[in-house]
Amino acid sequence: MIRYQSHFEECKALLRTLRSGARVAFAAACAERQMPIYEGYSYRTGRGNSQILASMLTKIWSDLPDEKLPIYELRKMLGRCHELLPDPGRVEDAYQANAECTGMCVAYTIRTRLSGESSDAIWAATQAVDSLWNFLTSAVMRRPLIDISQPSGREMVNAHPTVQAEYQRQQEDLKELTAAAEGFSKEHVQDLRFRARAAANGFLGN
Repeated sequence: MIRYQSHFEECKALLRTLRSGARVAFAAACAERQMPIYEGYSYRTGRGNSQILASMLTKIWSDLPDEKLPIYELRKMLGRCHELLPDPGRVEDAYQANAECTGMCVAYTIRTRLSGESSDAIWAATQAVDSLWNFLTSAVMRRPLIDISQPSGREMVNAHPTVQAEYQRQQEDLKELTAAAEGFSKEHVQDLRFRARAAANGFLGN
């Protein structure tokens, strides 16, 4: 079984060996898998704007591997991304926290593009896993699937198939990016996004 701490330690080590564009691609894949969650939240509540959020992520994908988007545009995108996050003081949907994780994952993807730092890419990856933890344990407008207060609660969440599947997807993405190394190309970008989109509809396992 893959564990939270050891997984992200391994991810950090691999990300440090990658070029900036590969780090961005890794973060973007984490965000892409979550996009249907934000779309559903926005549709049900009328809040945010899934089209704008998706278009910003598409711009990041299209910018790889050459990374030609100007800094001023990236900063503008980052600010707009934060504006699209759900209002924490106004809970209207059972999936609102998951939608926030989606928005924050896109934001960290943009931050990775701005900074090139592996730490920002890791934050994007943790948003994906934390979204699953929230889905499994949240009692907001629903009965939690797992009672986190139970002695074995955290182990049950970590062992859940959806959480383990996301760990595996992140590790597979990093293995492919590591294998590509300096040969990181448009084809790698397209393959990564295709896989992320294929996994998106079943991200929460429902």
